[in-house]
Amino acid sequence: MSSSDPWGVDSLSSTAGEKAAPSQRPPDADADGHRRVLGSVPPGRGGQVGVQLISGVGSSVVAALATTPFDVIKTRMQTRGALSVPAPSQCVLQTGLSGVDQSVLRACCILHPESGLVCLGGTGGGAAAGAAPHVHVRAPDVRAAAHRPNAYQTMLAIARTEGIPALWRGTGSNVVTSIPSVGIYLTIYEQLKVGMVQSGLSPHITPLFAGALARGVSVIGTGPLELMRTRVMAQTGTSNQLGGAGVLMRAVTQHGWRSLWRGTAPTLYRDVPFSALYWMVAEEVRGRLASRWGAPRDALSINLSAGFIAGASAAVITHPFDIIKTRAQVQEAPVSVIKGQRSESTLAALRSLVAREGFAGLYDGIGPRVLKIGPSCA
Repeated sequence: MSSSDPWGVDSLSSTAGEKAAPSQRPPDADADGHRRVLGSVPPGRGGQVGVQLISGVGSSVVAALATTPFDVIKTRMQTRGALSVPAPSQCVLQTGLSGVDQSVLRACCILHPESGLVCLGGTGGGAAAGAAPHVHVRAPDVRAAAHRPNAYQTMLAIARTEGIPALWRGTGSNVVTSIPSVGIYLTIYEQLKVGMVQSGLSPHITPLFAGALARGVSVIGTGPLELMRTRVMAQTGTSNQLGGAGVLMRAVTQHGWRSLWRGTAPTLYRDVPFSALYWMVAEEVRGRLASRWGAPRDALSINLSAGFIAGASAAVITHPFDIIKTRAQVQEAPVSVIKGQRSESTLAALRSLVAREGFAGLYDGIGPRVLKIGPSCA
């Protein structure tokens, strides 16, 4: 769970002939691609935790500057959605169906059922003027007719309509979010790891539990900053752009303080599994590469390759929760306000997304996210 983003994977080189157990090392990045540690400082060495914090913060700043365009492209792809969404006014038909774009009707059926269209199975059909139109359409037809811009097309659209600097929109928010995320995670991770080992818990599973708990606290502690970062990146256009502080104030003014933690549940669904997957995959790949290449496990090439493969794999597996998290955070008003119903749970939101956009909708923006997280974890 980045941000998604605590890991406990051996991706650091030994120092002065001293090397900590592989399973006791935190990984280099979280599910959002924020760097955790840089260099060769073994964790859990008293005052060296401070060095880890400083190096982690420094590398997070560098990573934010280098990878923000990937984040912006991913966020735009995820918030735009798979369907070309018509406005509700396009769905209120004053006459019959003649002359109405069928792709609009299909989208109306799924996205605006309140418009009076009646969606039925099968194909073909029509309606008389003045009557409630009946649209015979299958959900696969809606998904097939939808235009899903890829990452390259999204990047070109941003650069042409908003200017190249728009690809770095939210860089400041990205940096501001990564700094406390690093501090909270590393501090809690080290304390939990030492306490668990002293209590007799196996050092081979300590990083999994300590990393998951530390990441959970970090997600909750930085929830408002993550919401700020996502909303700033999701803004389109060249005027009336809100900064990070403006985004937070607007959220509090319109929906109260609790709205600042919107998207926390899907972030936890994303980041905690990311932690475990990253650690397990990195250790397995590191062992296999060391055996195949005849190199030591802590060789630079082994660490870089294992980190990239583990980060990319974990990003692919947890990506559906990243989409739910992004869409929840950019939503200006909760579902309970719009429809008079309770907001969807994370799993219910996943089911709704698949029903509306198909399984392909679960992986909108996967390319930019892998390109961001893979190198950050290497």
